Amino acid sequence: AVEKGQPVTRKNVTVTGDVANPVIVRCAVGACVADIVKLAKPRKQHYTLLNGGPMMGDIINDDFCVTKTTGAILVLPSDSSLVAKKTRTATVAMRRAKSICEQCMDCTLVCPRNLLGHRIFPHKIMRMNFFASGEFNEISSGSFLCSQCGLCEVACPQDLSPKRVFRDVKENLVKKGHKNMHTSSQLSVHSERALRQFPAQRLLQRIGLAEFDKPVSFHPEELAPAKVKIALCQNVGSAPLPVVKAGSEVKEGELIAKAPEKALSANLHASIPGTVVKIDEKYIYIA
Repeated sequence: AVEKGQPVTRKNVTVTGDVANPVIVRCAVGACVADIVKLAKPRKQHYTLLNGGPMMGDIINDDFCVTKTTGAILVLPSDSSLVAKKTRTATVAMRRAKSICEQCMDCTLVCPRNLLGHRIFPHKIMRMNFFASGEFNEISSGSFLCSQCGLCEVACPQDLSPKRVFRDVKENLVKKGHKNMHTSSQLSVHSERALRQFPAQRLLQRIGLAEFDKPVSFHPEELAPAKVKIALCQNVGSAPLPVVKAGSEVKEGELIAKAPEKALSANLHASIPGTVVKIDEKYIYIA
């Protein structure tokens, strides 16, 4: 799209998990996730949706709209342990970390960033959490290096979340105006990196998703609904500014929001032809 200057109006979205028909659907940006999930035929009446993968994906509602970054929707039983962990509040996660962590170091042993040579030590940030210390030092600043991959959660024998502690610590440090002190590019890969990498199949077994590892087929028809809800903020940085108004007639591929000058942003284009019904702080509605 960037090389050819073409607007992004379609996405291939994989729907898998606890479904009878794992499927890849080509759909319009702004399409409702509920319509896509129906095509995969969820096996249970009550389910929870994740936008993305099981490790870094976020829980979403049925009315979530497809964006330019949407790649997969994971359907999970609402009573699964993975859903329970993702719905655990920050307060509960921090309290459990203080009372249960046994400093076994399993989280640090498998941390991909640590194995690449970065100065990040999940077990040490858990230790700092014992004292509720807000001090900015080499250990706490490791929170800026955390990629939030979640592998530390899988490795923890006590079902704790070092990545959640890292995120909380980082947010507090940013509020105080602190920045990452680890800027060296001279990294030394750990000598045991190859031995400590976590096998994908073992990961699926550990998080309880091995039974959902099935082949996926393409849906034969493109999903272009009669109405879409296009999120204004689909990118890092500033949201683009709408260049259309309610009542405007648009064609597929027409510019509807433009990136601000001298700002990190991205343009948005209409994914279907129609009329701009409404514009609010978060979305542009076309029908």
